[in-house]
Amino acid sequence: MSYSSPTTRAVGFLVGTTRWNQDVVENVKQLAEGPHMIRVNSNSQSITTGTWTPVNYDTLVESSTGANAITYSTTDDEFILPQTGRYWVTANAQWGLSTSSTGGTARNLVIATSTAAGPGNPVARDQVQPPATTSIGVTNDVSGDVVITAIATQKIVIKAHQDSGDNLSLIADTTAFVNRVSIRWVGKA
Repeated sequence: MSYSSPTTRAVGFLVGTTRWNQDVVENVKQLAEGPHMIRVNSNSQSITTGTWTPVNYDTLVESSTGANAITYSTTDDEFILPQTGRYWVTANAQWGLSTSSTGGTARNLVIATSTAAGPGNPVARDQVQPPATTSIGVTNDVSGDVVITAIATQKIVIKAHQDSGDNLSLIADTTAFVNRVSIRWVGKA
C-alpha cells in the first residue's frame, strides 16, 4: 500500500478500524518501509580530469523490494525512483592519493536530476580544494545531501569531477562506506 493523506476529522470523531489501519498503521509502515537504497562503489574508479563522470555505485548494501524498489541502472549509473514524493539523497566520495606536484584544483561531487552531459541539473554540490602541491599523498572527501521532490520514474545521478591536474581515482570501498549513496523516500510531495 502507498502513503495516503490522513482523513480530516472533527472533534469527537470516532476512528474505526478501517480508518486507523489506513491513516496510521499503513502510513507508518510506508514511511518505515518506503523506497530506499544504499549502494557503495567497491571498485576503484578512474575520473578523467575535466570530465563529469557518473559514479559507479556497483555494490548493493540495502534496498526496498517490490513496487517500492528504487532501480539502479549499471549501464548508466543512475537511480530510477519508483513513486512520486520527496526523497532524501546523500552521497559521498573519497578521492584517492595523488603524489604528483600537479595534484589538481577543485574536486567536485554533484547530485543531479538529469543524466545530461556536464554536471546535469545539480541539486546539491560539494567541492574540496586540495593543496597546491601534493608531494605527500593526500585524500579528499566530498559529500552532499538534499531533499528533492520527484515524480515516479525520475532519474538521479551522482557525478564526480576534477577541474585540472592528474587523472585521479575514487578509492574502492568495501567496509568503511566512504564512497556511498543513500536514497530514502521521506513523504508525499
